[in-house]
Amino acid sequence: MKVDPKKTYLAYAITAVLMFGVVGQLQGPIRWTREAEGTAQEDVFAKDIPNQAFLLILGGLRAIAINYFWVRSMTAQEEGRYHEVMFNMNLIAQLQPHFSDAYIFNGWNAAYNISHEAEDLEEKYGWVMIGYNYLRKGVRKNPHLYDIKFWTAWVLFDKISQNMTPEHRAYFTKRYMEDHNGRHPLRDAGIWFERAHKTPGAQLLAHRTMMTHVYVRLSEYYYLKGQREKEEEVVLRAYQNVMEIMKEEAGRASVTELVRSWNLYNRLRAEKRAALEIINVKAADAVERLKKVLEEWDVEFKGNPFGLIVNLERAKVSEVLAQDSLERLNSPKLAADYCVRAYINYRRTAQRFVEFEELIEKQREYEKKVQKYSEEGHCSAPEQVWSAAQDI
Repeated sequence: MKVDPKKTYLAYAITAVLMFGVVGQLQGPIRWTREAEGTAQEDVFAKDIPNQAFLLILGGLRAIAINYFWVRSMTAQEEGRYHEVMFNMNLIAQLQPHFSDAYIFNGWNAAYNISHEAEDLEEKYGWVMIGYNYLRKGVRKNPHLYDIKFWTAWVLFDKISQNMTPEHRAYFTKRYMEDHNGRHPLRDAGIWFERAHKTPGAQLLAHRTMMTHVYVRLSEYYYLKGQREKEEEVVLRAYQNVMEIMKEEAGRASVTELVRSWNLYNRLRAEKRAALEIINVKAADAVERLKKVLEEWDVEFKGNPFGLIVNLERAKVSEVLAQDSLERLNSPKLAADYCVRAYINYRRTAQRFVEFEELIEKQREYEKKVQKYSEEGHCSAPEQVWSAAQDI
């Protein structure tokens, strides 16, 4: 039987008209139902929404369209088409701007999973920032939601400023500061954590503890930069957080430990300063006080072997004691012992904080001193010292 093309096209046209008529009839009830439920959305259209989903959106079947873009996104990620992933994710955000899990998942996906697949540091940093900015978009659309603010802060803190790969952290931090008027990412992470903390639904203990860690890390940055006032300011904010935690969770061991660390930090720094003030007039007394300070830092080191301030305070006290051993006591052997300690502490921090050239210079300075004492027979060679340095 021969089919008349004109009749076929006419049938298609009639079907299309009927379909759009049904869709039009459905729009009113669907919209009224959503308005009554408080789930209506406006301004959801994107210029480049694929045609396949257009009819679904017209019919009010937004959930199906969102699922469609999710599938497209996951397929694109499996095939390495990462920019297409974010294109689809942006469409999902436009179709359902109050879907918090989508912002959290997609921000995390870009900052962690896709950035991990990138080939160079510049591209990795770009994807981390895409994830961070996607989360910020979610906050703008949902300022009343706690979770999105928390994960915005977390990506900035964990992925940029505390990345466990020193080279990545150094590059990411440098780039972020260049792009944000010199602001350190830890500073901005602290602001985001505070914004989240002020939002209903905040997890008080975990959140305050996280904020405390941010301020402690930021204090380390200011410590390295020699910016004493800023260092003390953020340490005080960390302490205030700890005191707030104490009001609600005084019995928790982790909280008690934070308070203990704060008190030790303050006391030993104060005792070191007091000893250095009298070292030129009462050298023996000052040295004895510094030895006690070093002993307490050594005990603290056992529980915090990679703590920046713990290592550098040990190094600085060891420097003073090495100089005193050589100049006042005329004991190269004792001076060598303290130089070894300083060398190990500087090398440990220089490896973790590669962005600070001052630490690398200090490592080299004391490496040369240890080498000199090694040649004189007062200690082992630097590499032998380093290989045996686990408990020093």
